Amino acid sequence: MPQSLGLVSVVVRDYDEALAFYVDTLGFVLREDTYQPAQDKRWVVVAPPGAQESGLLLARATSAQQLACVGAQTGGRVFLFLYTDDFWRDFTAYKAKGVVFVREPKQESYGTVAVFQDLYGNLWDLVQTMTEDNSLGFTYQTRKNGEVEVWHRGKLASTLRGNDAADFLQEVEAGDEATAQQLMARITGNYKHGNERTASHHPRNRR
Repeated sequence: MPQSLGLVSVVVRDYDEALAFYVDTLGFVLREDTYQPAQDKRWVVVAPPGAQESGLLLARATSAQQLACVGAQTGGRVFLFLYTDDFWRDFTAYKAKGVVFVREPKQESYGTVAVFQDLYGNLWDLVQTMTEDNSLGFTYQTRKNGEVEVWHRGKLASTLRGNDAADFLQEVEAGDEATAQQLMARITGNYKHGNERTASHHPRNRR
């Protein structure tokens, strides 16, 4: 039986101030804003650009108990995780718009991550994961300075700089995932663990 997670409720103090942050600052899309007279409330749904099914329901607090939860729905833990295809693009744009980052960007084996807070103090991870093909286990990640890290099964295998990094990105973007995996196998010399068939004559494979 197929299932999916549709909406996550975020308790807010005011609809319009929440919309100003999520739509105007973070660049989310307003999917619905419908007044419901029977309950004297609005059904307000926003979502990151490109999101297919998931979204945020902005739920205005209407009691003292609910107001106490504004900005503290997870007791200080990271609440939500925002995935992006370009970490530094979004990090730079958010910083320029005044978004507060409580943990600066950090390179992890799975990608790049930083923690920011919304207008009420809820914590978010901004995450760009590395592209990965489990059959070969190579991943890569672009640093802010333009360097490219190539990882193999969770371990840093090589760092490309300058023209080497630019040429690598150009070749990867022009090909498919299999091409990228073979390219990273060649660059790192890690053929024995990644691409024996295309490197059968490499000295490491003559043992």
